[in-house]
Amino acid sequence: MVLDIKDTLWLRADGVYFELKMVDQKILIRSNIKSFMEELSETQLTRIHRSYVVNIDAATAISKSKIHFSGGAFPIGVSYKEDIQEMFQELCE
Repeated sequence: MVLDIKDTLWLRADGVYFELKMVDQKILIRSNIKSFMEELSETQLTRIHRSYVVNIDAATAISKSKIHFSGGAFPIGVSYKEDIQEMFQELCE
């Protein structure tokens, strides 16, 4: 499968599958997020929680505990908070 990363909005883990949300479709893939991310070269996809990976370019806002998108929000895991905050500070500079 070939996909354009810039059209990817988010990935959500669901047991032995993960859901890949693209601009125009959702795809259910039998794999784990970690394996999928290891296959990608450097990308704008960022792990924000053990169950979520997001395209930072698609985010509309960030709060202390969530990253917001036009279709909702995803939690930022405690172990990812510091890295996410640093990344957003760099983007805002």
